[in-house]
Formats: sequence, C-alpha cells, structure tokens
Amino acid sequence: NPFPHFYRQRGLAVTTTESRLHLIQQRDYGEKGEEEGGGGGEEAAMAMEGIRMDFRPSAYWNPNIVTNAQGVARVRFKLPDNLTAFEVMAVAHTKASEFGYGESSFQVNKPLLLQPALPRFARLGDQFEGGVVLTNFTQKEKQVKLVGTATGIALNRSDTLVFTLAAGQAKEARLSFVADKLGTATFVFRAWTDEDRDGLQWKIPVQVPRLKES
Repeated sequence: NPFPHFYRQRGLAVTTTESRLHLIQQRDYGEKGEEEGGGGGEEAAMAMEGIRMDFRPSAYWNPNIVTNAQGVARVRFKLPDNLTAFEVMAVAHTKASEFGYGESSFQVNKPLLLQPALPRFARLGDQFEGGVVLTNFTQKEKQVKLVGTATGIALNRSDTLVFTLAAGQAKEARLSFVADKLGTATFVFRAWTDEDRDGLQWKIPVQVPRLKES
C-alpha cells in the first residue's frame, strides 16, 4: 500500500547519494520482465508432453499500464505452471499525485495435482528419499500410476508406482536417490488416471560437502 509511504510524517534529514556504484557495465540489476534465453528444442519437446517446469514467484509485472478516460485498464498474460493461489496487487497514481491500492486473489488447480516433495539441495554422497505429493481433487476414487526419472543424480528404482487415491485424498510417493555427482539434479515425474494427468519437472543443486574446521 503506497499511501503510508507517500503521506507519512517525515523528520529532518540529509541524504547523500553516490552514483559511481551505478556505472554502466559495473552492475547487473536483473530487471523484472527481462527476456531470458531458453534451453533449445529439448525443453520445448518436454513441455509438449505436459510437463510443468515454468515455476515463478512473480507471474506478471508491468509498471506502465495506462487506463482509459474512465480509469479502467485491462491486461492479459500467460500464467506459469504454479498450481497455487495467486495474489493480484495493483497500485495506481494520477498526474496530480493521488495514489490508490487494491488487491485480490484467484486459484489455479487441476483434478490430479503433483507437488514436489524434495530437498532444496543435496551434498555429494547424500542418500535420501524424495518424490511428489499427489492429490485427487475429483469426486471419485482414482487409481493413479506414477513414473519418476532423474538425471544428474542416481535413482535406485524407476518402477511404475500404482496406488489408489480416494476423492480429495493426498498421498506422498517417494523414491530413493544417491547424489553421486556435482551439478544440477533434474527430476521428472508423470502421473495419470483414466481421465486426468499431470507432469512435473524440478531441479535442485548438488553441492560439495562443507569442510569441518576445529
């Protein structure tokens, strides 16, 4: 909410700025909305198979929306693959320095939903169990088949897991992994029922073990 910022009480102060920190080619600001390079045809092919891999904390950002004479503006954007509740926030200001703020929310869901149940990182030599949480959001009992694969990390077993989910039930499915090399571990999970399906790709870094010092 910008109102407390622009209309708060201010005390006496002196502000000094130094611009040398912001010289060109000295800093990368990582601006929101920048177009980043893709991964080539491999990622496009995986996306065609229904694998969700575009996860972003900010689905959309646009600081330059101009309303019509009635103060109405419309925007369109493609949501990322996050299946969650999105918070929508808008800040408006006029040429007369009047400010306004509003917010709302909406949810994105699927009948069969996969959510990652994996650590944030692994150390070289770690052995752990991880996988996904499957949720049946339908009104019927479903038989679910799940297949998990991984690259950049050793997967002890890649058999198809089959189990039954009641209506509204969630279940964690885990596989066993061994971090046998440094780099990035990529996990791909696919699940389907007689009517619904979902796919998920998730990545974590595999780091060197921390050195102990005494």
